[in-house]
Amino acid sequence: MTRIRPKASFFDNLFSGGGNNGKVKTLIDLAKKSDRGRITENNEEMKQLIDSLRSNMKPIGEDKLKKAVNGSWVEMWTTEDAVLSFAKNGFFGEKFDFAGGSINMYENTFTNIVSFSNGRSVEADGKIKVDTDNNRVSFRFNVAKINVGGITVPLPFAAGGYIDNVYVDSKHRIGVDSRGDYRVYRRP
Repeated sequence: MTRIRPKASFFDNLFSGGGNNGKVKTLIDLAKKSDRGRITENNEEMKQLIDSLRSNMKPIGEDKLKKAVNGSWVEMWTTEDAVLSFAKNGFFGEKFDFAGGSINMYENTFTNIVSFSNGRSVEADGKIKVDTDNNRVSFRFNVAKINVGGITVPLPFAAGGYIDNVYVDSKHRIGVDSRGDYRVYRRP
């Protein structure tokens, strides 16, 4: 996975205002305590905070959204069942390492990865499209693959959806996807 880094600080106040800074700090603190979503005691509070950010969200425009979202991200917390299952159960006997990916907003591509010990991973690549009316990035997977012991096995995979980026700064991204899953990311 190639890491793409944006310029820091430009985005730090892009989504601020209306009390968002306190909500974001609380979310990040709770995400750090969640063991990447495996500890669920604060999930309802986190979802309420994200819903509040979403209700106050204002479109920031295509150029700013592309600059803010472009780059590599590591998932700190999620409600998505597939990632949580990997986090809890591992993969072919290997322990979960991280979930994340890279988004290239200028080439309209992305790679999602769930990484495990010993170099094993599940990856999915695809195309994206920006909808600036709601800071949304729509995605369509092209291919998925499993990497096990130096062998890559492609899988037939067709799915798509979107994520509304309700908050982005130089270090964190918070969103809600088309299936209603909530996510908090950090830069690697």
